[in-house]
Amino acid sequence: MVRIMKTLSKIKIKKKSPPEAAKVLGRYIVSDPKIGHGKPTFRGTRVFVADVLEQVASGKY
Repeated sequence: MVRIMKTLSKIKIKKKSPPEAAKVLGRYIVSDPKIGHGKPTFRGTRVFVADVLEQVASGKY
């Protein structure tokens, strides 16, 4: 039993880091690690800001 306790005391357990919170980047833009791996999106959607800007720049809209 003592052997087992010594072995267990040597095992290092990794602690989970606290989850990152969503960052508000503006009135309508947020960056949330849970949505799109933290890429900027429009609040309440999964629409990437980069995609919309790309479409506007290309003249599609």
